[in-house]
Amino acid sequence: MSIGVTLAVLCAALFHAIWNSLIKGGKDPLLASMMLCSVWLVICLFLMVSLPLPNIESWPYAAAAVIIHNGYFFLLSKSYQMGDFGAVYPIVRGLPPVLVAIGGYLLIDESLTTYGSLGVVLITFGIIILAIMNKHGSGHSLKLVIFAVATALMIAAYTLVDSLGARISGHSTSFFAWFSFFQAITFITIVVFLRSKKACIDYLVSHWKYGVVGGILSFSGYAIVLWAVTKAPIAYISALRESSVLFASIISVVFLKESLQISRMISVLLIFGGICAIKWA
Repeated sequence: MSIGVTLAVLCAALFHAIWNSLIKGGKDPLLASMMLCSVWLVICLFLMVSLPLPNIESWPYAAAAVIIHNGYFFLLSKSYQMGDFGAVYPIVRGLPPVLVAIGGYLLIDESLTTYGSLGVVLITFGIIILAIMNKHGSGHSLKLVIFAVATALMIAAYTLVDSLGARISGHSTSFFAWFSFFQAITFITIVVFLRSKKACIDYLVSHWKYGVVGGILSFSGYAIVLWAVTKAPIAYISALRESSVLFASIISVVFLKESLQISRMISVLLIFGGICAIKWA
């Protein structure tokens, strides 16, 4: 992997940690997710008229992406309702790198080098150790884990589907804009039905500044990821992206005032080693 792709994905990881913290910090994760999708609509409309249409071969992947991403947003919102940001985030980001590596090998025969495989394993273990050692409310721990694992499965699924679609689309950002437009419309419609139009409008009015920042960061971050998977193996990009857990740990302690634990320090070393190994792959 080139240094340019590596740095771009790490930048996307930082963006990802920030917008996830905005969802958690917004007190109502479902409405916060709806707010981000509202910002995405504006971005998508601009890009859809500015960029060429994605190749028709990628449209089935776009349709699948709409369904998977909506499931992801609902599961993520539910997970954040039940647990601390520092407890939920490592779980939902810890499993996908290995699942994506296995899926990439089975579906498209995308094998990894020795250093690349080591990097994926180190990053995954760093995140999982952080998740296991994190303390969160025991009264709902099993339910939290179930929802967080389900969210992780959705992440692995959309990573593979989106990456394959981006590769054959001819223009990864256009592909992302088109499926995100329909995903956002669907998600917003469902949330309005669940919470009422007034609740959604009130939330948008009172939190629009966070929405603009989170929407731009979330859209830009994933656009970078989909560009990156056209330049390097999907498993490498997925693992690097999940290094966002480092940034998330800092955010959870400094800004969300959650407790600092030794597990976070251990995970830093493992994930950093994984990043170095992938860079050498």
